[in-house]
Order: sequence, then structure tokens, then C-alpha cells
Amino acid sequence: MRAYVFRLHRHDLLGTPNIVLFGRKIAIFVHCCFWHAHIGCYYFNVPSTRAF
Repeated sequence: MRAYVFRLHRHDLLGTPNIVLFGRKIAIFVHCCFWHAHIGCYYFNVPSTRAF
């Protein structure tokens, strides 16, 4: 089994990636309404199960 070391929301990196895998030199940016939950966004809704 292989474990991956990751960090969330690195503000010290350009663009503030949501997930960073330093060992693999990968930065993941998630741009969607469900992930960010913008206030007043037409596309965001709270799930009926497993809500936050």
C-alpha cells in the first residue's frame, strides 16, 4: 500500500491550489460551485445526505 503526503489550501503558492502533492510536484485546482460554495451561486446546493 502506498501513502501520499498532501497539503490543503497552500496560500504560499501561486494561485492557492486546493490540493498539493509535494513529492510528485502536483498541484490540483478545483474550480466548481460545490467545492467552493459561493454565496448566492445558482449552481450550489447542500446535499440532502452527508451535509457538511
